[in-house]
Amino acid sequence: MAAGEITRRAEHRDRADAPVERLLDEPRVVTESLGGSPLARLAVQARAPDDWYPRRPHSPNEWRERAQRVRAETDARWAERIAPALVQRAESQQRLARVIAGQGIVVTTGQQPGLFGGPIYTQAKALSALTLADAIQDATGIPTAPVFWAATDDADFAEAASTVVVVDGTAQELRIPRDPGTDGAPLYAVPLPRVAALIARLEEASGSSPDPRPISLVRQSYSDGHTVGSAYVELLAEMLGPLGITILDAGHSAVRIAGHGVLRKALENAALVERTIAGREGAIRGAGFEPQVESLMGRSLVFDVRDSKERVPLDKAADVARHAEPGDLSPNVLLRPVVERTILPTVAYVAGPGELAYFAQTSAVADALRLHVPLGVPRWSVTIVEPHVDRMVVEFGLKIGDLAALHNVEAQLARQIVPKAVAEELRALR
Repeated sequence: MAAGEITRRAEHRDRADAPVERLLDEPRVVTESLGGSPLARLAVQARAPDDWYPRRPHSPNEWRERAQRVRAETDARWAERIAPALVQRAESQQRLARVIAGQGIVVTTGQQPGLFGGPIYTQAKALSALTLADAIQDATGIPTAPVFWAATDDADFAEAASTVVVVDGTAQELRIPRDPGTDGAPLYAVPLPRVAALIARLEEASGSSPDPRPISLVRQSYSDGHTVGSAYVELLAEMLGPLGITILDAGHSAVRIAGHGVLRKALENAALVERTIAGREGAIRGAGFEPQVESLMGRSLVFDVRDSKERVPLDKAADVARHAEPGDLSPNVLLRPVVERTILPTVAYVAGPGELAYFAQTSAVADALRLHVPLGVPRWSVTIVEPHVDRMVVEFGLKIGDLAALHNVEAQLARQIVPKAVAEELRALR
């Protein structure tokens, strides 16, 4: 149901077969297979061993059974505990209120901050979660809301600091400068520098867009007083809130406090978790695949964020577990889905290919801690083809897929213009 409903019910449909003359002056939205590593593709096809991934529901009754189980397993006060971290607009607030009042469930997805909203798959993830939540609610009658986990506790500034736009047919990178004094700091704590010049270039790349609201929202969100993380959260809330999607600011202390029990348990059982992950990685390699996340031996899956964000060593894990106060700790990438599944009534997490791949390791973490295993389902995969690209594709008789590999188009065009006699001589020479 998940991937199929996402594709069938997405608002923007694949128009690959529409007449060319109707497409050349407007962007074309093309739905594609998700792709990713061999392990990710195995997860998408639901052909991995059951102990790597929980079985996906395939009917309304199965989704209803899972939803009822998730509701029973989640603290009834979950929303109260994380309320300060929920960033909402009227529509998303109303939808989540119905879930809380009706003991409903949520469909989650998420992404670390990206400049001006990040790559297009951020929006694809959000729309996928919304569509799946709609489908589950319609099929089961159980109130269901989409929640976007904005990972502002991430510390990868390099990934969050740039985006790429097209100006006059040329790709240009927009990047905010790095402040060495904030190296290693979580993005919710990194002050946003002045970005007016970058917003001007973003507006230039937008051309004569008929709708000025997106640029206006960027200006409003990426303004003085914000951090890299809070600007991202503000923009997502303004863009996605009216669709009924709640934004959860994962960098907020309320989230860390709510998840403290899981984080402390991960420290208390750090050695067991390490052995369990090593066993799962061995099984993954034994099956001919590569684990998505490389282990950092001798380190737990928990960060101590009291002074700076540092991964807790195994030999200090027990001591940190005893002395850390709620809010002092945060999870790494493999532990985060387990924390989320514990503090939210998450019926499913809408994942990209990399996430689906590492969920094979996350399930081992949940098993070691005797906690609930999160369910990952594939997101909608989409390419937006700009009109000038479409015109080039038509002019040269290409396919969109031809543009995926570097220099592939140049090679094809060169082969087309080489005289037949010359091509035969080259083949003979080879």
